[in-house]
Amino acid sequence: MRHEVNVILGRAAIEAFREGEASLLVLSHLGAVRTFRFATIQEVNAFTDGVETAAGFDDALPVEELKP
Repeated sequence: MRHEVNVILGRAAIEAFREGEASLLVLSHLGAVRTFRFATIQEVNAFTDGVETAAGFDDALPVEELKP
């Protein structure tokens, strides 16, 4: 079974969604909507945790090479 997560990008699109707008077409015109597909619910949970962590920041960059 495939699992999908839609991510709304852009302040205007997010605000419209919070006010009740659910049309993909409208939200896409206000910002962007990206759909991500995953094979397992564990992958969905890991992805959404990452998105929630980055929410509110203009830029986010995942890296593994940082030094203590």
